[in-house]
Amino acid sequence: MATAGLVLFALGPGAATVAADSAGNDALDVAVDQADDEPTVTVTDNGTAVENATVSVDVLDNGTYEGAGEDYTTDANGTVTLPEPEENVPVEVTATAGDATGSTTADLTVAGEAENERFGQHVSSFVGSLLSSNATDIGQQVAEFVTGNNPGNAPEWAGPPADDDERGPPADAGPDSDDADDDDDSGGQSKQARGN
Repeated sequence: MATAGLVLFALGPGAATVAADSAGNDALDVAVDQADDEPTVTVTDNGTAVENATVSVDVLDNGTYEGAGEDYTTDANGTVTLPEPEENVPVEVTATAGDATGSTTADLTVAGEAENERFGQHVSSFVGSLLSSNATDIGQQVAEFVTGNNPGNAPEWAGPPADDDERGPPADAGPDSDDADDDDDSGGQSKQARGN
């Protein structure tokens, strides 16, 4: 009896290790990439693309997303494209293939808003670097940085031409030239009226 218990004890940990290893192989790797406007989900199993995996999307934090609640199927590359979000929204993406499953969370962003956020982050980072280096004249440096890097900068062709030497109002605007010679800063009296 003691021998049987010793055999089971010796066999038990090895059997548990094998079961844990095979259970670990049932996990899928799920990744979300949003390089373009539409998010792309990639499903792999040990680095190999998983074709025909079922992908579902759930919205987190009370957000809304038209791609939520739908089931999608991965292609031969293990990828599926989701609809472009209409607002920034956090989601959980779950993939299932047979008995294997995997999930991840991602923040889906609207393309234009992401660009504006990135610019704000660049400005904040620039200001932080100036402050940490004890720079002086920070206001001027920030203004130059924003002017030079703002995605809303006007194109070079906007505004007056650089070689335009004529400045001031148009020739037909302003006082008559005869009256301008007779008046000065003394209340509008001419030199002759003052006796000069």
